[in-house]
Amino acid sequence: MSHTVTQTAPKNIEALIKKADRMSRSRSKNSAFTAWQQSLRSKDKLPRGKFFEGKKSGRPPIILDEAHYYPSDSFLELRDKSLN
Repeated sequence: MSHTVTQTAPKNIEALIKKADRMSRSRSKNSAFTAWQQSLRSKDKLPRGKFFEGKKSGRPPIILDEAHYYPSDSFLELRDKSLN
């Protein structure tokens, strides 16, 4: 049994390629600012200006989901033990 997969390129592929190029160029330009921004406390104020609009000081919150670390059987056993 064989399956055939067909894909078509989006109509705005040129715009997507230009956006990816633009983002890759700006990624290295903002790395120093990002490091400085994350070194600040969350209550500190950023400088005024168009570049800083919508940005917050401090490190972004990191949320880790560790459920995938536990095999499904051991997780059920732990749950059952805690219910008893």
